[in-house]
Order: sequence, then C-alpha cells, then structure tokens
Amino acid sequence: MKRILTSLIVVLALVVSVSAATQAVFSATGSVAGNTVSTGTLKISINHTAGKPWSVTNMGPGDKTNWEWMDVINVGSLPATYYFYLDNATGTPDWNLWNNLKIELRNPGNGGANDYENCTVANSKEIYNGPISGVYSAGSKINTTDFAYGSGSQMPAGWSQRICQRVYLESTVGNEVQSRSTGFDEVMYAEQ
Repeated sequence: MKRILTSLIVVLALVVSVSAATQAVFSATGSVAGNTVSTGTLKISINHTAGKPWSVTNMGPGDKTNWEWMDVINVGSLPATYYFYLDNATGTPDWNLWNNLKIELRNPGNGGANDYENCTVANSKEIYNGPISGVYSAGSKINTTDFAYGSGSQMPAGWSQRICQRVYLESTVGNEVQSRSTGFDEVMYAEQ
C-alpha cells in the first residue's frame, strides 16, 4: 500500500510539474481602439411635380393628356434603385376602362434645361407604354432607374430622376368605356 501511495504522489508531482512547465510561455497583446459602424439612410422625396394629381374629365377615344412629370430625389445617403407602380384604385374599377386606359412613362434624357421638361425630345427613353393594369400593384412595379442611369445601376445619393407620364385611350375603344371613372395613386418605391 505504501508503494501505491508513493507511486501516486510521484505521478501527481509529475503532472503538476509538466502543467507548470507548459504555462511558462512568452505572450503579448495589441489592440485597435475606437472602432465604430453606422448605417446609411434610404429616403426619397417627390418634388417638382407638374400637372399632378391628374384630374381628367370627358376623355374620349384617342384622347391623350399633356405630358406631366414628377422628380424623384434621392435625399438619403445610399444609392438606390427606383420603381414605379400604381396603387389604391378608387371608385369601382371597371375592368373595361382599366384594360383600355393606357399610361406612358418616359425618361426625358440628359438634354438641356428645356429638354429636361420636354418628354418628347429625341433622346427621351420610353420606360413603359401599356394598360394601367400592367403596372397596378407592387407586384407589377417597373424599374425606372435603368432608363436614366443604365442597366443594373442605382441612382446616387443627392441625385434626381424625372419621370414623365401621360394617360390616354386608344382611338379604337368602344362604348364599353363610356361613362366610367376611376382613380389611382402613383407610387415610387426605392430599394438599396
């Protein structure tokens, strides 16, 4: 028994000395203090509208509104992609009118000051031209940024984009749209 106890003491002493030997190493630390992280903002403003909101009465076959526009301004600190769609139909949307009422969206291009307001200049770009039902709801939104800044790009912070619009009825519409009315909201949606 004495031998077992002596063996245990020797083994225990070896474990303590090996453990103490592995603890004796050089070490040093360094640090970089003061790190911070902040996020940017995604915010838009619609400004400088002309002819908005629309109030069109007595529209007939082949009638078109004047070109109207809105300027979308990136007032946040992050670049963003902008989308257009219609929402909140008012009245009872008569499907005959909805399927025949058209909207045309254009980007006026990068002309001079007068060209910027003129959506019919040669360098303007068609964004959409079709039934209002084709751009109704967020699920049918149209990327308008591609037409001003190039495919896949985003509008930088502090920049703006003009979207020209008009609504019209084709000259071939029939009596099914007579005495109908409806309304809708225009929405600009931005995402980073």
